Amino acid sequence: MSTKAWISLDCLLPRTLDVARQLQLYHIAAQLLLPVCYALIVLAIFLAYAGYVSLRTRQPLWRGVLGVRLQAPIISSCLVMLSYFYPSVAYTVLGVFRCRYLDPSSGSSSISVEGEVLRAPGWYWALDLERQCFVDGEHRALALGLGIPGALLLLAYPLAQALVLARRVAAGQVTGTSEFFARYGHLVEDFRPRLFFWASIVELRKLLLVAVVLGFESTGVLSQLMACGALLLGYCAALMGLLPYPYRLLNRLHLAAGGVLLAVVWINLYIATDGDAGDALSAAALGRRSLGLQLLSVVLVLAMVALLLLMFAVRVARQVKAVLDVDGDGRVSRADIDALLARLQREGGLAAKLLSCLGPRRRRGAAAATAGSRGASASP
Repeated sequence: MSTKAWISLDCLLPRTLDVARQLQLYHIAAQLLLPVCYALIVLAIFLAYAGYVSLRTRQPLWRGVLGVRLQAPIISSCLVMLSYFYPSVAYTVLGVFRCRYLDPSSGSSSISVEGEVLRAPGWYWALDLERQCFVDGEHRALALGLGIPGALLLLAYPLAQALVLARRVAAGQVTGTSEFFARYGHLVEDFRPRLFFWASIVELRKLLLVAVVLGFESTGVLSQLMACGALLLGYCAALMGLLPYPYRLLNRLHLAAGGVLLAVVWINLYIATDGDAGDALSAAALGRRSLGLQLLSVVLVLAMVALLLLMFAVRVARQVKAVLDVDGDGRVSRADIDALLARLQREGGLAAKLLSCLGPRRRRGAAAATAGSRGASASP
């Protein structure tokens, strides 16, 4: 068993190393600054593109380009960023409340190795066992300044998204011809009209899973696995009963992904309880069976990932074929590619400039090929 599994590494450092004991605080700050850095990079790219468009079209930068043309893409990119970083941010913010009750005298502590607990019994922060939860000044400031406001913001994000969409639906603005749908239709077009709020359900599922994993940490692995299994079972039941996606294939894929996660949880639950039920078996047999079940869970996850990648590749191939097949005969020929390049040159823009730069090379190559074919035909 590794040392990190049962004791915080900061506890092994001398008390005089105050900077080293701030390691967990620096780690939390880095996890929270990562989405901020990503947002700044995305905004810098949008600003550079807006500056280029403003100089080319002589439109106002803030009210013309950013306020009209790029407002919807910027908001959509921010929403995608929030959805991507939502689980990691939730784990970091809710990790402030990861407290373990340690009582070495009673023997009820989840950490029972001699020499691990050197303070009075009580609740201690799992990330730094030298800090008593809500008693240590730094942990109390972290909980009041980051934990509680962050948890409220994490809960408010999916609820606010569902509320805004509900108001738009009630006002009749979520239709195929509305301006709101033209800008933010991707928020609702993946779901059935009556289940426009399903994206918020997905975000709440992520938040609940993180809360369950962290909240049941002090009670043991069995409680964590059982709570996660119950939550995933409820989600799969809702997915099966409501069918929120408009296509049968999407519903089956999401249900299969949820089923794989549920199977992995139950496999790990069986592994966790197998040691108590298999007293008659040798340690080697238990180890082999545990390894086999773990490999089975890995194979299930890899198979699901491979299936999703295959579906994505097929989707991309069909989209590329639809773009390249200009004449619509179901095949991509050299004439289709030439017609597409000619259309891009007529439309102008960055693609036309790139094609104009590559045009002389293509013409020289075609001329050389033509000259070579003529010389070959003229030779006896």
